[in-house]
Amino acid sequence: MITLQSTTGARWLDANFELIEAVAHRGNGLVDLWEASRVRLDSNKPNTDEIIDILFPLECSALLRLDSSSFRNTRPKTLVQAA
Repeated sequence: MITLQSTTGARWLDANFELIEAVAHRGNGLVDLWEASRVRLDSNKPNTDEIIDILFPLECSALLRLDSSSFRNTRPKTLVQAA
């Protein structure tokens, strides 16, 4: 019989505060992350297509799951964009 090992008893590693401090003082902050982003979220304009294109390039034959309370479907990315 195949069984999965329980993760409820797994123990998390203790926080490494020296590493946390080193990363925090490296100089990169939220503004740096925002400026490095290829997608600008500075308006209420929907950016869904742009974000999907970045995550799943055209060369990728990704299947996207469309899901809402009244609609569920899985389609190739090319058909989703055509809709």
